[in-house]
Amino acid sequence: MIANRDDLERVASEILRYLQRRPDATDTVGRNRRVWLPRIRLEEAAETVEQALQLLEERSLIERVTISSRLVVYRRVREAHGPTNGAAHHG
Repeated sequence: MIANRDDLERVASEILRYLQRRPDATDTVGRNRRVWLPRIRLEEAAETVEQALQLLEERSLIERVTISSRLVVYRRVREAHGPTNGAAHHG
């Protein structure tokens, strides 16, 4: 079942807020529902969470990492070279 666009955007926004507060978070879809999204109803459809994760991945905001053939986790996209130290604004 394809999630309602408003529900999908709401869940995606909730995931992003969580990751902004905890940039090192890495979890499975199931754990995303229980830990990353505590304010969302427990009965929130797993498909909606999965679709929101896919949407964020398509937008290059999170990445899916395959740990083994049976374990896939999601996390915030890591910067290739870390933060730029020389780009600080002085003024």
